[in-house]
Amino acid sequence: MVGLAAGADHRAGAHDHVRRHRRPGTRRTRRTRRGHRPLNHAPGPRPASPPTGTAETSHRMPGPARPTPFTDLLRQHAIELTELDPEAPLEDLEPLRDLIGDARVVALGENSHFIDEFAALRERLLRFLVERCGFTLLAFEYGFAEALPLDAWARGEGSEDSLAGHLAGTIPIGVEAPLRRIRRYNRTAAAPVRFAGLGRVFRIFAGPRRQLRRLAALSHLASTTRYERDPPPCDAPHLTTRPDPRRSERHGLDVPAAGGSLRPALAPVIDHLRRVDPETVPAAERALRLADRFAGGSAAVAAPAWARLTTAEQDDLTATLARLLLRFRALEPLYAERGGRPGYDLALRLLEGACHADHGFRAMAGLFAGEGLPGDTSARDSYLAGSLLWHLERSAPGTRVVLAAHNAHLQTVPISFDGRLTGIPMGRCLRDALGDDYLAIGLTAVTGHTADMPRDESAPFGFTVAATALAAPEPGSVEAAFAGAGLGSGTHLADLRPLRGRAADPPDRIRLQGSYLHTPVVAAYDAMLCTGGSTVTRGLGAL
Repeated sequence: MVGLAAGADHRAGAHDHVRRHRRPGTRRTRRTRRGHRPLNHAPGPRPASPPTGTAETSHRMPGPARPTPFTDLLRQHAIELTELDPEAPLEDLEPLRDLIGDARVVALGENSHFIDEFAALRERLLRFLVERCGFTLLAFEYGFAEALPLDAWARGEGSEDSLAGHLAGTIPIGVEAPLRRIRRYNRTAAAPVRFAGLGRVFRIFAGPRRQLRRLAALSHLASTTRYERDPPPCDAPHLTTRPDPRRSERHGLDVPAAGGSLRPALAPVIDHLRRVDPETVPAAERALRLADRFAGGSAAVAAPAWARLTTAEQDDLTATLARLLLRFRALEPLYAERGGRPGYDLALRLLEGACHADHGFRAMAGLFAGEGLPGDTSARDSYLAGSLLWHLERSAPGTRVVLAAHNAHLQTVPISFDGRLTGIPMGRCLRDALGDDYLAIGLTAVTGHTADMPRDESAPFGFTVAATALAAPEPGSVEAAFAGAGLGSGTHLADLRPLRGRAADPPDRIRLQGSYLHTPVVAAYDAMLCTGGSTVTRGLGAL
């Protein structure tokens, strides 16, 4: 009950973000912002990219489907993207300018991690949004605490080769290429791009029921992000030194260590407490010792170990974290006076991340035991959304954000399985907070292969990656709608907003790795990017 109370307390804080960020009556208008310097690509030859919308040679495109009123409308509001290579000219993306209007946060999704075409498309869209539209912050899936050294690297600290050391032991979710692009860009940019991380925890167990098998498809990974005005470099001993605001920064928004360890969050919190409230350090250290007993490379490893703690140990950890969080908030004036406002803000956010991760273990254990409360897994997405708003509050006025995360995080309607509420996604929280300043673009594929992630406790991150062939799109899916509209090959971007309420039988599902998430697609996303084929990144195996 203590953990639930702490989660409810944080959700109330998220509602404060909503009140501060809502802009009622916003309208989408064309924003013309030219003259931005291109995001320079790395010198030397680049490996050839696959043709747009193609997949492995064994893939076959689905046969033609009969047009419907919805597919006719979809075709009318879709444009074709002629290039897939991130370094190709950007002219085919110009219609995107009208689609995004004045949106402050543009979210780019994917129905599966580890897909080559999705990574290439998102990097290309990032280039366009930075070079042509003036976006200055990239928020990516990665852990809040773990993003600190990556932020420093993106701002120019360390050597080019040192990034490999920062990423060693982390899940390769496609953050390296955007990081290198941003670092190169920031060397000479007049308006540097900040780099923020929004990771996704791999947190789903194998389960015997149909609901649990489908929930397993929601396995996402860790995230990172930092902010522009106040956050200190990763090695600041007391979280008080400010970075150079002229350089790019990386921001972590996710819970710590892919949900597999609380140490990345709790260790700097303890260091901060030694300065501002040393009497509290023993309690925080006790929480860290308990957390270290089940730490792993991701939640897929840590969650089973957490379940093997005794009930008394689980409750002790939850109660200690909740008490620390309440004390942090109650003594805010004293802490801020002793340690500085930036240090307090960052340490508080890290502690909130630890509390949310602990709540996530408890919520998932209850879910798979058949005892969980409906929507009890929402705390993590609430934290992701709150972290993005937290960074926006500390960014320069007019900052615009590219947010890269899984489709299931970005959609704006609740997620349910078999009629039971599973969670409120980050996208819903951001829509409530930002209104039309938030734009969600889903990304999916008609055919090809997807990256299923079967659980394997012996693997470093608790799962392996298996390239699984996709069956023909199910009737009623958005993928089937694209195929039926004659858009099943190549790559097409459709604005879904004009379709709302205008056609019967809109799609009610979207691919979720090798399965489907049943959701009102036209209401859940503002636009949909669909490629004809998808290819799993090679060489992942057990990671």
